[in-house]
Amino acid sequence: MKYKFGEPIDSKEMPKSKRRLRQYDECLREFLASGCSNWKVNIEALPSTNARVILSSLKWRLNNVDEFKGKGINAFLNKSQVYLEIVKNNEDSI
Repeated sequence: MKYKFGEPIDSKEMPKSKRRLRQYDECLREFLASGCSNWKVNIEALPSTNARVILSSLKWRLNNVDEFKGKGINAFLNKSQVYLEIVKNNEDSI
């Protein structure tokens, strides 16, 4: 039988799905546990050494993982280094 959008394959040929890398979550947990408001991320300790990949991975977790949502954490890139900071909520002062 012919298929238009794909074809059957053997289960041995099926690629394994990627596991979520826990090091990024551990990095954010360590930052929160430190009690510091500013943090320079150690790029060498994470799975990727590309600063842009690390930044996007951390930002995704800050926006999508319930544990880090609403904590007021900002991640940014400056001169190939990734930094984390806790942003104070200014709504109370208005």
